[in-house]
Amino acid sequence: MVREIAAGDEAALYDFFQKAKISRDRLGPDQVGAAPGHYDLFVNIPDQVGALADVTRLLEEAGISIVSLQILEIREEIDGVLQLTFAREADRRQAKEILAAYELKK
Repeated sequence: MVREIAAGDEAALYDFFQKAKISRDRLGPDQVGAAPGHYDLFVNIPDQVGALADVTRLLEEAGISIVSLQILEIREEIDGVLQLTFAREADRRQAKEILAAYELKK
C-alpha cells in the first residue's frame, strides 16, 4: 500500500478498501467488531447488586468459558448492556439460551 499511496494510484487504493469492505460485510452482525474467531453476545443486565455475579455463575455452572466481558452502558436505575465474548459459537448459543431463561426470571 505504501507504493500505491506514494504513486497516487487511486484505483489500487479504491480496490484495496473495496475488498476490505467486502470482507467486513461477510462477517455478519454477530462478528462485526469482534476479534476473529470470537463470538459476542449482548445481554441486558439490571442495575442491581449481584446481577453480574448471577450471569457469570450461570455460565460457570454450565461449563462455559468467557473470553472477555465488558459492561457497555450502565446508569443508575437503567439496565446496562453486558458484552460477553466466547471462543466458540456453540458456547455463545448455549449462553444465549441460559441467559434468556435468566432474564425471564428477573
